[in-house]
Amino acid sequence: MLLQVEGFDHYGAGNFHTATVMQHYFQSNGFTVPTAGMDSNVAYGKRTGSLGVRLTAVLAANTPAKWIEKDVRPEQYKDAASWGDKWENLIFFRFAFRIALSITGRLVFFRAGGVEISVGTDWNMYVKIGSDTEVNIGYPLELNIWNFMEVEFNKTENKLRVWMNDFTAYEVDLPAPVFAKYEICAYYATGGTEHAIIDIDDFSMNDGSGEINNDRLGKTYVQTRYPTSDDVVQMSRSDGTANYLNVNEATPNNDTNYVFSHVPGATDLYKNTTPIDAIDDSAVCAVVVIPAARMVEPDALSITAVVKSGDDEQEGGRMKLKAASYTSEKHIFEVDPSTNMRWIPSDVAAASFGVRILDRVLVSPR
Repeated sequence: MLLQVEGFDHYGAGNFHTATVMQHYFQSNGFTVPTAGMDSNVAYGKRTGSLGVRLTAVLAANTPAKWIEKDVRPEQYKDAASWGDKWENLIFFRFAFRIALSITGRLVFFRAGGVEISVGTDWNMYVKIGSDTEVNIGYPLELNIWNFMEVEFNKTENKLRVWMNDFTAYEVDLPAPVFAKYEICAYYATGGTEHAIIDIDDFSMNDGSGEINNDRLGKTYVQTRYPTSDDVVQMSRSDGTANYLNVNEATPNNDTNYVFSHVPGATDLYKNTTPIDAIDDSAVCAVVVIPAARMVEPDALSITAVVKSGDDEQEGGRMKLKAASYTSEKHIFEVDPSTNMRWIPSDVAAASFGVRILDRVLVSPR
């Protein structure tokens, strides 16, 4: 099952490490607030026009900070303590990265489950497990060259595997770890006379559960699409001539432009019919809808994300909303509701996506 997806485009361009709207939405999506330099820009993305994030470590050796840090859990499962170590059999973390400045020490860029992955001044990758001495796995990196890494934790086989650009770069015995968080970072564990810079894009995480996305996925990327037309309009709008024009900005602008309703069941659906850039019909892993919403005042009404394909719809999870600030969550739809099978690119382009008002409930939704 696909547990998490992060392409960074929907936050817009700017910085996450100061108190900005971007930082609020980043935190609302379950991430720890960064405590060091973290900015998004098209110059940092892997593909033309795609936003990536740049992690900048401005301190010297042995100064781990917080950059991309999040609980290991499904996107909407905010109660991480209850979710615990429920991942199924195996779990994969994957992302594209580029080292954008010459390194002057042992540069750590990924940590999870007691495993630490770094690159040395020899440009080889190293893996460290717990308090063991780091191992040179012999995979070379280069300055300003994008790589794609997958890290596999396999409970059934008690193995750790590191995949680089679809190549098995390292494999070692590893008892099943208990996960709390993962970190994509940029700090010197040893050495370091200058700051470090790493660009990150196209993160996702999956485990071994479910019917699809239950094994290694290989190189993947996140293609962000914004509404370009209305399909179903049942909500009022703050301004303009069309509802989609109030919800299609990259960085959500909160109370500047929005759609609204207090009627349970009211639904707004939008379309973007631009063809999907995919290599074949089996290349789409999932469709992800990311609403941002708030209540006018404390109430039990809520919203959920909705996708519609043909005549069939599917709802995401119920969101816990606030009144004083906006909440944002990702809703992952792995299958097409009209076929109950993997999405194909043409059906993604034809689908509608949006939000629905949910009625009050008498018990907590989670």
